[in-house]
Amino acid sequence: MGEKIKVAIQISLGVIVITACSAGAGHAWQGNLLWRERIILGAGGLLGVQVGTQYLPRLTDEVVSLLFRFMLGILCVYIFWQAGNSYKLVIGNWINRILTS
Repeated sequence: MGEKIKVAIQISLGVIVITACSAGAGHAWQGNLLWRERIILGAGGLLGVQVGTQYLPRLTDEVVSLLFRFMLGILCVYIFWQAGNSYKLVIGNWINRILTS
């Protein structure tokens, strides 16, 4: 969208906070919260934001962009790995049903 990477990260973090708060409120309203897990995830998020706030201004845009692309690559590999495992499970169950019928 033409924004510098650091500004985009700050905007993204703001959107994530708003989304997390609204999702938490909705689930709390329905009684679907695991409070211990929510506190652990929230504390980890707060710690991550503090670390990011300390180090992001010190890094160059090129380093930030490289780290962002590296993170996306890792997430991509993880998602495809999970999809492959899920696909194997579905195919394995399908073959077992055919063989046992």
